[in-house]
Amino acid sequence: MQITPNTEPKQENYYEFKDIYIIPSKGCEVHEPYIDFESGLLIIDEADNYRVGGTCAFTTIPTIEHKLDPKTYKILTFEEWSQYFNYDKQEIISDDGKYKLITQRVYKKERDSDSIEEKLIDLETHEVISSCSRVAFHERKLENLLERNYREQREIEEYKRHIDALPTLDEFLVQELAQLQDDTPVLDYYNDKAIFRLMYQNKSFYLFKSQQQYNRNIDINTLQYQKIEQYETIHQFAKQYLTEKQWFLDHEPIYKNRHKLLKKFVDDFLNSLRYSHDFTYVEYEKIRTWENFYYESDIVKFSEYKQYCFLCKASIPLNSRYPKKICEECYEKPKFDENGLELSFYNLSMAGGFKIVYQKDGKTVKEETNKSYKRCFIDGKELFAEEHRFGGIVIQAESWQSQ
Repeated sequence: MQITPNTEPKQENYYEFKDIYIIPSKGCEVHEPYIDFESGLLIIDEADNYRVGGTCAFTTIPTIEHKLDPKTYKILTFEEWSQYFNYDKQEIISDDGKYKLITQRVYKKERDSDSIEEKLIDLETHEVISSCSRVAFHERKLENLLERNYREQREIEEYKRHIDALPTLDEFLVQELAQLQDDTPVLDYYNDKAIFRLMYQNKSFYLFKSQQQYNRNIDINTLQYQKIEQYETIHQFAKQYLTEKQWFLDHEPIYKNRHKLLKKFVDDFLNSLRYSHDFTYVEYEKIRTWENFYYESDIVKFSEYKQYCFLCKASIPLNSRYPKKICEECYEKPKFDENGLELSFYNLSMAGGFKIVYQKDGKTVKEETNKSYKRCFIDGKELFAEEHRFGGIVIQAESWQSQ
């Protein structure tokens, strides 16, 4: 790489910076120069790019990093630029006395550059809670591990306060009712014969019907509707329609006018459905269209979305992919096949897979690794075990793969 005054004619591969031209080494490109925040040195990076197989794909060879005197533009040697820095190990104790940060600037000869190596230690347990090695030269000061640790703690606390302040479904309904304005379309939906619209007008709710079959090209706001029902409260509409599984299976929401007033009632129904487990997976996916229609992250407490163990009805975290799964306590119970052999299930490796081990009187009699699921019995109830999507094993009352 060469540096020349920008008084000379500029060539195509020259990079202009202030009052100089940067001429990259043959076959190299210059990245954006910058002033190092700590030393004030001018840093210029070069990278050798070459085409692979005659295509337009590029592979970048590790960067060549030049350190220059910002006044004279002299390219400095390590002996010259290293004088700007302290290479001694440094220790910082946090103001609250909980953490110790160990930092050291280290020269990496193989790339003629420095790294910053950090280690953050919990002074109560004396455990290393985080460590890193990062590039030392930067245009702006980066946060260290101690600063990042406290920032992340603040963000967690702020998010926790935000989550704790979210309303319940009942509180959310009260908020939505308070904001409801006259002539508001509360819900548009359809079945295979007609289109329906629920409107709020003059402090009442009216259900309208159009005999038009729905398709995505219809402008539902220009249809001719006939009034078919009147409700004094939204609870009356919900009680009539949003408590029956078949209604959800027969109707689908229209997304063009989406109001969240009915969210509580739809979520309450899905919660009750996940308690009774009275559905097939195909039915569940269709009904969940309604839950997804009203879902928006962080508008109600996540604990308002319920799921229950298929066997013992214990409350478990919501997992919409496995709505009929069993809880951890039930999973630990003995599992048997149809011939009375005791079963154990494992992943084949960290990458997943599904392994079935058959035992009789505590001794392994057979292993299988070529099945995607296995029927089993716990407390006499038929269940299905299979590989969990994100690793591990899931046991549930019904398997997508068994259908």
